[in-house]
Amino acid sequence: MTAEPAVQILPDEQVLRAAVRLFAEIGYDATTLDMITQTAGPDAARSDLLREGKPEIYRAVIEYFHDVEQRYFDRASQEVSRDVRGLHRLIDAALDFALSHPEINAVWEHRGLKDASDLDFPDGAVPALESVLVRSPWAGVRADVDLRFVAWAVIWLIQGFVRTGLPDAAGNRRPADDGDALRAFHTELHTWVDLRVHAVAPWPEDGPRGH
Repeated sequence: MTAEPAVQILPDEQVLRAAVRLFAEIGYDATTLDMITQTAGPDAARSDLLREGKPEIYRAVIEYFHDVEQRYFDRASQEVSRDVRGLHRLIDAALDFALSHPEINAVWEHRGLKDASDLDFPDGAVPALESVLVRSPWAGVRADVDLRFVAWAVIWLIQGFVRTGLPDAAGNRRPADDGDALRAFHTELHTWVDLRVHAVAPWPEDGPRGH
């Protein structure tokens, strides 16, 4: 039997993988170019990306995240019906994606703490979930529902759950990979989405006190 040839990982990809790991673990600001080089291995010296410097490596990581998410959600949106049931399946896909890509959530958590705050990024970047939610109408969803807000709320909820888990009935915090915590969060997430896309808003329209 002929052995299959080993898959060759190009130097730029080695650098990208190393950077993703480090940026997720300790953030951009705490990561040095030397740390990326050492983590990537000896072939990193041949990487064009490494020679471009840490800011460009970080931008490449963010672009990589966006591409991975966009491909995933484009495919997921094609596999669901464009109705409320399909919307719920897409929300499940979003939760599955976040749970299977904790490194992406970790990098965004660092950014929320002002990590890499000295780097500029082009305006107008749209999260992949938002792009597929607003692409066309969903049958059964009220016409006045702001699907952009629904997308962002789901993103915030999922990111928070993946990061901190959920307290149980005794007040003990359970991580996102705990079965009971995941089932409880899944139920509440879908309950919120269902209420949001169906219910007529019963709350006052003048906003929070003082605003």
